[in-house]
Amino acid sequence: MLIESVREQDGRLPDGWFLSPGGVVDSANIDDVIARQKSAKAAYDWYRPAIDELLGDRAGSMHPLEDAR
Repeated sequence: MLIESVREQDGRLPDGWFLSPGGVVDSANIDDVIARQKSAKAAYDWYRPAIDELLGDRAGSMHPLEDAR
């Protein structure tokens, strides 16, 4: 989003903050986490659905700066 702002919006930064959630690693998903870390392609394939969801609705993922903690 920042690169696009520089290239396509005359360097104007997005207005607000972008929610980028984290994930929990536990005994239920550790095998999946280990498998995704074996290569860059495996990681990309694993994260791709979350990336598509977040970037698919950029306006919905942006929040006003005054709402930041």
